[in-house]
Amino acid sequence: MSNQLPLLKLPPEILKALGEGDIDYTKAKEIAKLKSEEERLALL
Repeated sequence: MSNQLPLLKLPPEILKALGEGDIDYTKAKEIAKLKSEEERLALL
């Protein structure tokens, strides 16, 4: 559980994709590392 607490700090678009089951936790963490919102959205 403690390793999933950083999920609360993810950008809203990543949280939405994660909640809808479009991506898994490990992919969400990697996508969140991207600085550009445009790049993140392209991967979602």
